Amino acid sequence: MIEAVTPDEALEMVADAPPIDLVLTDVVMPGLSGPDLLARIREHRSVRGLLMTGSTEKLITTGDGSTDVLEKPFESNQLLRLVRRALETAPFGSESVDPAEIVAPPPPA
Repeated sequence: MIEAVTPDEALEMVADAPPIDLVLTDVVMPGLSGPDLLARIREHRSVRGLLMTGSTEKLITTGDGSTDVLEKPFESNQLLRLVRRALETAPFGSESVDPAEIVAPPPPA
């Protein structure tokens, strides 16, 4: 897993990263929106995306219909379900993630 704080940092990290199966990003971020970040990454890589948002007032499109949107607040099982779905349908390269290997986080104490 690669974690970035800003869209610019994400773009820098992705440029040097090994194959990436899924990008999980917020929709609203300073400087570059989540859909725009995915579009920039997809200029150089084949990758699936999952967007998170607390605002459903704006229509979110990524142009190809391949990106799910997760409305905040959400439960971990909702996130897990969408991650699994994305990985099951993603066009993987030589290194892929087996969705069966994804485990749910433990319930909060």
